[in-house]
Amino acid sequence: MNEADRTTLFGKYSRSKFSKTFAFEAKICKGNAIPFSSVKDHQENSLYCVKHGSFFHKLADSGNQMPLDGVFLNREDAFVVIFWYRKRADTSTTLIDIDVWLEEKEKSKRKSLTFTRACEIGNLINL
Repeated sequence: MNEADRTTLFGKYSRSKFSKTFAFEAKICKGNAIPFSSVKDHQENSLYCVKHGSFFHKLADSGNQMPLDGVFLNREDAFVVIFWYRKRADTSTTLIDIDVWLEEKEKSKRKSLTFTRACEIGNLINL
């Protein structure tokens, strides 16, 4: 299962479990640790803006019928979502608040985040 498939499952899960809007950056990890560098600076900055300021994004016109032209988010929750794929059919997913992610990245002696540590600092769900 790839990142796009897991993101679709996460969307279905989110609609049934969350009553508040939020932004996220999704990553898939095929192992026991994900490099902090997998979330790019511009992605971290965008999530930070969603949570602490405002963020506007114009959706690209593709020629197909689009659901809307853009989104504006102001002081909403923002997460790094990691889809762990450590073994076949693994549905472990962690939601890590962007502030927690940035703090962990800055303070960690490692260049990657382990599954165990992600579970300690984030919320573990199974899709």
